[in-house]
Amino acid sequence: MRSPLGWQVTVARDEKICSILWFDRKSDAKVWIQKNYGTILQSDLAKELTIVLWDWYLHGGQAPLGQTYGTVFQRKVWQGLLQIQQSEFPSYSSFSSRIGRPDAFCAVGQAIAANRFPLLIPCHRVGRKNGEIGQYAWGDSRKLKLLQMEGVR
Repeated sequence: MRSPLGWQVTVARDEKICSILWFDRKSDAKVWIQKNYGTILQSDLAKELTIVLWDWYLHGGQAPLGQTYGTVFQRKVWQGLLQIQQSEFPSYSSFSSRIGRPDAFCAVGQAIAANRFPLLIPCHRVGRKNGEIGQYAWGDSRKLKLLQMEGVR
């Protein structure tokens, strides 16, 4: 489905979101789905979840982080990301200190990059100490667009 950040694939099973991904071209999204799931099933649930996600995000929603994949450390980082407000843009090092792991900023960056739930867990809200936005698993232009939508840039 088309979204403000490109072609969005919202993978859902048993009425739960498994991951959210963005692609520049619809054909790339189809290839990814076929490679990872074998068939393309476009359900009304996935479309509805995509619409609800964007509505929730654009109105400043806060997602609860329930049981999900990831290590204990990754889940701690993701919980910390949920505490960052839309107007904030901490550096990796200050965010690492905020979650009680001041010397682990590289590991924190890796945990942030492993997030499969962009929008729900706002991994785009952390950047470099010098104020640069840093890299983003879904593309730097998407990170910049999200920050602009939030009024940070």
